[in-house]
Amino acid sequence: MSAAPGASPTATTDLDPPDEPTALATLKEERAQAVISEQEAYTSLHRVDIEPLVRPTVPDADAIHLASVTPIAGDGPADATAALEPDAESLLTDDLERRLDGWWDALCGNDPETLLEHLTRTFATSPLPVVPVRVRGRVLDLAVLTPSRHLLPRSTVGLQGGTLSIRTATAGHSAWLHRQVVAGLSLWAARQALADAPGVSSVRVHALSVEHRGHYDDVSVLGVTQLDRDVVERVDLGLDAETLLILHSRELQWQTGGLNASLQPLQLAELPALAPLLARLCRTTTAALA
Repeated sequence: MSAAPGASPTATTDLDPPDEPTALATLKEERAQAVISEQEAYTSLHRVDIEPLVRPTVPDADAIHLASVTPIAGDGPADATAALEPDAESLLTDDLERRLDGWWDALCGNDPETLLEHLTRTFATSPLPVVPVRVRGRVLDLAVLTPSRHLLPRSTVGLQGGTLSIRTATAGHSAWLHRQVVAGLSLWAARQALADAPGVSSVRVHALSVEHRGHYDDVSVLGVTQLDRDVVERVDLGLDAETLLILHSRELQWQTGGLNASLQPLQLAELPALAPLLARLCRTTTAALA
């Protein structure tokens, strides 16, 4: 196609093909940014904003599964509450307030049944299974099921000759990323539990891993960390998750062979009270990783 009269020899029109080197460079940069963003998402799990629980009000009573109140019989609109006389409605509200006070006091007092039921509902919508195991005094035990290494990104981005380069992640980088994910989920689970359990002062998190082997699930514990409320509330979440656990855990079982090594499973015999939970997880939640 010849250039239009008076046009610059280098000018292009909408009908001209795009400059191929520029298009390839743009596509490569977009792919590199996608890889970077994906890794950032995996390494920022512990930084998710979490709102602390406040005492619910009567209109939110259903959220804590208070027993329903039997409506007053008689002719009237379908909404039983609207049919109540003013005095009856006031009595109903007062009754709900008393029961709500009782539930809140039990939650803040770490009543095991109340607390574990509440946290089970809290974590029901989490991206990966988190299970409250037990509460003793003001210490809560949780278990979080973490993703296997083969589910994590296998590419990384670096500079080669001054340009972005996408390459297969090294074994060391993959091990580092997996440790960050396990640490990040452990820290996030502890933060969420502390936000929803006002009477808990410390959370111990067991990070579990499941590998499917034929008809069997091989369950292992990759790390155990105990984090205190006063520490969690003041830590610098700008640091990476593994560093935070190493610096601030009251108790940390975290076995690696070095900075570029994978987490080594812990001995289950050293982790009391987990056997019933592990059996239940194998039956009910490992499908989440299929």
